[in-house]
Amino acid sequence: MFATGFNAVQMLSRMADLAPLASVINGNVVFDFGDGNTLTLANIALVGSIMDDITLI
Repeated sequence: MFATGFNAVQMLSRMADLAPLASVINGNVVFDFGDGNTLTLANIALVGSIMDDITLI
């Protein structure tokens, strides 16, 4: 489970580019990068609840 202060996701992008890619599907946050490439964060019901835990590099 993703917990504030314990886990981090690092992505090579700008936050403005990531937000439109995120949606909640069946209680999970799913980032859809196209061409069948996705990142699913299980048991996260709100996209905004994880934005402080995403590190952009």
